[in-house]
Amino acid sequence: MPGKFKPKNGSPVASIRSDQIYWFDEKVDDHCVNIRLIIKTVTFIAMRLIDIPYRLACRSKARLTCYPGDGARYVKHDGGSLRLFPSNAPAGTHFGIEPFADNLVIFWSDSRNPHEILPTSTI
Repeated sequence: MPGKFKPKNGSPVASIRSDQIYWFDEKVDDHCVNIRLIIKTVTFIAMRLIDIPYRLACRSKARLTCYPGDGARYVKHDGGSLRLFPSNAPAGTHFGIEPFADNLVIFWSDSRNPHEILPTSTI
C-alpha cells in the first residue's frame, strides 16, 4: 500500500517510534484480501470470547503498522499497561492488563471501553 502509510517522523515521539501507520478501511481497501481475512478472523475470535447481549452491525477501521527499514523502530521498553474504564462499571472503576509476551488482548476500543496506555520506561 505505498503512499498510504503515515510516517511518525517529526512527531514528539519520533525518538521512540519511527514506524508508519495506516487505518485500514474495508470499504476503501477491498483489494487487500489477506488483510481482510486477518481482520475477519480476529473479529470472529473476539465475538466468541466474550458474552455480549448484542452483535456489531459494522466494524471500525483496523490500524496497521509498517517498519519500512532505514532504522524504523519502536524502542524496547518496560511498562505500557493497558488500563480500561468500562462504561458499564461503577464510576472510578478501572482494570489493568500488564503487557506480557505472547498475549493477545482484544477489546472494544469505543465508548464502551474508554482506555489509556500507561507510561513506559526504556530498558
